[in-house]
Amino acid sequence: MPCLWQTFAKAMAKFCQGDGNVLPIRWQSIANVVARSCLFVGKKI
Repeated sequence: MPCLWQTFAKAMAKFCQGDGNVLPIRWQSIANVVARSCLFVGKKI
């Protein structure tokens, strides 16, 4: 998984956790698709 994507994902997660919000549904959908594709090819997130 590209380093830039990981950095963005971590920043978004920390922001939402600190604020008590959940991630937007569309963002979660994109993250799930990327995670599945990475797991499919054997990469860790």
